[in-house]
Amino acid sequence: AARDAGVTFVKRNRLQGGINEVEVKDFSGRVSKFEVAVLLQFNSDRKRMSVIVKHGGSAWCITKGADSVMEPLISGGFPEAAK
Repeated sequence: AARDAGVTFVKRNRLQGGINEVEVKDFSGRVSKFEVAVLLQFNSDRKRMSVIVKHGGSAWCITKGADSVMEPLISGGFPEAAK
């Protein structure tokens, strides 16, 4: 789904001090770096995985899961164009 919106994972960097960083390319080709603060692994109860990252003074929660799991969590559901 992210790739359909023009967002792709580039790579993960392991920095000194145990810090992890991910690089993501947006639809315009710009690469942004995000510091990984917390990783919530996939498990069969949640049926999704999440990563909390820091970027530009903000924290973001990025979650990946099956459409059948994610849609009920979104207020209003997926727009028709995303189905």
